[in-house]
Amino acid sequence: MRILGAPIKLWKEEMPHFRCYISGEAMHIPTHVLLDTGSPFTVITPKDFLRTRLSLLDGKTQGLMTCKLAGFTFYRKPIATKITYRFLSEEDKVIEIEYPNAEFLIPAKREDVDAPGLKSIPSIIGVDFLRYNDFTFTFNPNKKIVYLEK
Repeated sequence: MRILGAPIKLWKEEMPHFRCYISGEAMHIPTHVLLDTGSPFTVITPKDFLRTRLSLLDGKTQGLMTCKLAGFTFYRKPIATKITYRFLSEEDKVIEIEYPNAEFLIPAKREDVDAPGLKSIPSIIGVDFLRYNDFTFTFNPNKKIVYLEK
């Protein structure tokens, strides 16, 4: 099984991304996710989170771990349900992949919710997703090749 992606210009570099639908916990959103082999975890960023019916600032951040991304500090909020990612295979078939460990990134500072640049940060598939699903990742930006394979 091979899931095709494409390089996209992001932060002045060609980066691997995949078009998909993310479903679970009151959301079903079409989006682009960045595959980041430098990220140990898979997250849904405010860019996509704000398109759900869920509250970004529910006040329940005590005890949550934090991380930094693109100059912002975020709380890592575990998602209560499994998330389903729907990708297209190279045969144009829908491939559904459930993942139980995705997290929402919630801005640590209230004023950052409306900060320029926050909503341009793509959701991220991290190394944890690759390991959990036993994917091999191939990326050659010169040849414009991006895919996940089992």
